[in-house]
Amino acid sequence: MKDKPLFKPVQSEKVAQDILSQIENAILSGDVATGERLPPTRELEKIFKASRSTVRQVLKVLEQKGMVEIKAGSMGGAYVKNSSSEKIGENLAMLFKLGEVSVRQLYEFREVNEALAFESAVNHATDQEIGELKKQLAALKNIFKSKSKDSYERFFVIEKNLHAKVLAMARNPLAIWVMETTMTYMWRYLAFTWDHRAVEKTDKTILTENSLGDWEEIVQAFDDRNTKYASDLARFHSMRYYRAFKKYLVDQSITEKALIKIVYEAENKRKKA
Repeated sequence: MKDKPLFKPVQSEKVAQDILSQIENAILSGDVATGERLPPTRELEKIFKASRSTVRQVLKVLEQKGMVEIKAGSMGGAYVKNSSSEKIGENLAMLFKLGEVSVRQLYEFREVNEALAFESAVNHATDQEIGELKKQLAALKNIFKSKSKDSYERFFVIEKNLHAKVLAMARNPLAIWVMETTMTYMWRYLAFTWDHRAVEKTDKTILTENSLGDWEEIVQAFDDRNTKYASDLARFHSMRYYRAFKKYLVDQSITEKALIKIVYEAENKRKKA
């Protein structure tokens, strides 16, 4: 345990706010580590010289902020949560759900920010990591050549893995948190159009073939340590998918706003089934 007390008695008139500030500062400073349990409620009452209802109120606020997780049972209590990515994800998800972010804006955001992440990834990538990209590229080629029944689905699983690997190589947690959420929603809309609407097989084949060509050049750019070219390729690759997506909307006479509504209605129906 620490040499000095983690918390001190509350002397302020704003008891709850003072307790909240102390616990928040302890978490943000790392004095209470991720996964560590805060002192039990009764102990916090004694430390802060506060009522049980006040301490519970503070813990509830911390839980709502995503800073702690309240667990029940013999090992229960308030545990510090590493929830930065979760909160970012939740906030972005709400914007998408409320329709305040369009699919076009989603792609534009991804195009710019993923390009920056690719630049950083090229600068930070180890030879071993570039070797892993090459292995994934080889798997992508094999799936494309197989022409099996589920080849399209398998192709996109590998492609998502490639994007995730590049983001990890950028060594920027914020980029990972934000881009993973952004891409999750992008894939959600794209996958829905392909799985639930009559997208022509020839369109899928052309898109996957072009995508494979993009990744061949991207991996080569990493191998050459060419940051600018990798960044340009990432932007081009992102917009290729958006153009294919727009073509589908035009062909089906569906607006982006209408598609978002269709996707959520389908998901809610599936959850209730």
